[in-house]
This record gives sequence, structure tokens and C-alpha cells, in this order.
Amino acid sequence: MNIYPFIVHVGPLEITGYGIMMMVGFLMGGWLITVELRRRGLYEEYAADITVAAVVGGIVGAKLWYWVLSGGSLFSRGGLVWYGGFLGGSLAVMLNGWRLKVPLRWTLHLTAPALAAAYALGRIGCFIVNDDYGRPTDLPWGVKFPQGLPPSTALNMQQQFGVPVAPGTDPATVLAVHPTQLYEAILMLGAFALLWRLRTAPRPMGWIFGVYLVLAGISLVAGAAALMT
Repeated sequence: MNIYPFIVHVGPLEITGYGIMMMVGFLMGGWLITVELRRRGLYEEYAADITVAAVVGGIVGAKLWYWVLSGGSLFSRGGLVWYGGFLGGSLAVMLNGWRLKVPLRWTLHLTAPALAAAYALGRIGCFIVNDDYGRPTDLPWGVKFPQGLPPSTALNMQQQFGVPVAPGTDPATVLAVHPTQLYEAILMLGAFALLWRLRTAPRPMGWIFGVYLVLAGISLVAGAAALMT
């Protein structure tokens, strides 16, 4: 199955599927935090504070991480590296909580389910922009990205990723690859469902964030396995 990037052109402005899903992820995360604050009868506006801090810190952190690792332009459209975004967003959210004198354990508790849901939506964005896919596969759900970032051609597999292809394969052949973006999205949606249920458990405040870190680690390992197999 061939998958093409989702791009909308509005005059000179280019809107990508990843940008849309990233925005949806932030909004969904903020809404989930609002729901939890409302359930507990707490100050709901803290959800907006968290969301704004996560957006600003996440984008700055992602771009800085990309710049340090690759030396790319800080002002290019690309370069939104998840690890840098997570670190930058987390730092901004924690500093904002400290500024508002909100205990860190409360912020961790509120953001754990929201992070899982937002990450799942972000990975769907990666899929529809044709980025961050896995190795070639013969499985029936393998997908081809003729216009991916980069296209999943035999030449790119060999030159950019060091993945061997069958001898005699035309370098321009578009190969079916693992949709690792969807693997991780499914895993993190399951993680969100579990965390959302556990948030009401009579446990010490903040413990649920530890569960999120374990589940996020499992998702990353599973995605890495698809990249290597």
C-alpha cells in the first residue's frame, strides 16, 4: 500500500499532517488535564498553564536538540526531535509549576495520562507525514512511502540507513516498511487507557507518572525493535 504525505496549502502557507496532529495532541492533553482538575474540584486554569508551557518548552527543546545533534537550522520547518521536545517541555512545565507553587507530584500526576495520549497522536502525525518508519518487511501491513522523509526506496535504505536489500534490486524501487509510527501509537493509546483508569486509585500522589515512564519505555523499545528487525 502506498501512503502519501498529507499536506494542505493555504496560499503560501504549507500545513502538514504532523503539524496538525501535534496541535491536536497539545489540545487533547490540555483537555484531559482540565477534566482531571474539574473532577478533583481544583483550579482548572492550571491546565492552560501546563499546555502553554509544554508547547513553548517542547518546541524550543526539540529545535535545540536537533541543532546540537545535526547542526541544522533552528528556523527550518523540520527538526522537531521528540527527545528534545520531551525534555524541553518537561522542564518548562516543572518551572511553571514551581512559579505557581504547585507541588511537583501534582503536576506529574496530572500530566501522565495526557502525555501518553498526546504522544500517540504525535506518532500518528509522523505516519501521515511519512516520517520515522521502520525497516523493510514482507508482512501484509507493510506500507510504502514514495514521497516519505526520505522515500522508502532501496537506495535510501542502503545509503541512509545501512539496511541491506536483495541483490539486483532497482535502487529506485519503493520498499514496503514497518509502520513503526502506528505500532507506537497503538501501544501508547493502550497506555493512556490504563493510566486514565489508574488515576483514581488510592495511591500516593504522583506515583502514576512512574507507571507512565515504564509504559513509554516499553513503547520505545518496541518501536526500536521494528527498526532493527
